[in-house]
Amino acid sequence: MIDIIFVIFLVLMAIFGYIKGFVTRLYDFVGTIIVLFLSYFLAKPLSSLISIYSYDATDVFASMVGQMINQILVFIILMVVLMIIKKLIGIVIKPTLKTIMNTFSLTSFVDKILGLVLSLIEGLVISYLVIVFIVIPFTENGIANVQNTLLAKQVLKIVPDVSHQVIDLTGSFKQTGNAQPDSLETLTKILLTAKDMGFIDDEQVQKVFQENIQDQLSHEKMTLNATQIQQIEDILRESGYDQSLIQSILSNIHVSGE
Repeated sequence: MIDIIFVIFLVLMAIFGYIKGFVTRLYDFVGTIIVLFLSYFLAKPLSSLISIYSYDATDVFASMVGQMINQILVFIILMVVLMIIKKLIGIVIKPTLKTIMNTFSLTSFVDKILGLVLSLIEGLVISYLVIVFIVIPFTENGIANVQNTLLAKQVLKIVPDVSHQVIDLTGSFKQTGNAQPDSLETLTKILLTAKDMGFIDDEQVQKVFQENIQDQLSHEKMTLNATQIQQIEDILRESGYDQSLIQSILSNIHVSGE
């Protein structure tokens, strides 16, 4: 079903681009990129001012996850609002752009083909955002449904690092439900993924690690990949721990695949 919707959407985008032509689609494409950048950079500061998702601020885990969900929701809402603004501005600007472009010797066929190509690229970008930030985290069995597709899962390769981080974060969170994580390993993975995606800063990471993870590592082992272990080592070093204590803590972490 996801593949069918994906193909239909791209076909409609291609047809729309062919009909509208290069000039109109160029504005839409550039406008979409600007909207994405603005949404990304404004989401974090605005999410600290606007609370859409309610969570227990006294619970460290609930607070961390709540901040992440709130930031994602702010990002989505911000993107929709900016897209509407882009459309309204386009009503005024597009006729002017067409007049300017008419002075160039661009044939009608070339104009339409370039419009088609730009629309396909924009369609892929929009599809990626919808799959990664809406379908995977907010739909039932979102991860499995996307991974079982033939075409849609290929879209995840547009920005593979972000895709993997969202999948890992969503998988870890859905394992825990709304309760406290059932294992130290799950909490650690959620913490590191949240840090990678910019949902929490270094100070918050150090606080959660010291209050909820460090002491338990002395009597509970876990398995992380090499990159995650390096992140833990960096957190400990930035927190002022000496090398012997760092090695003692890391000795309880096994490297996945070994």
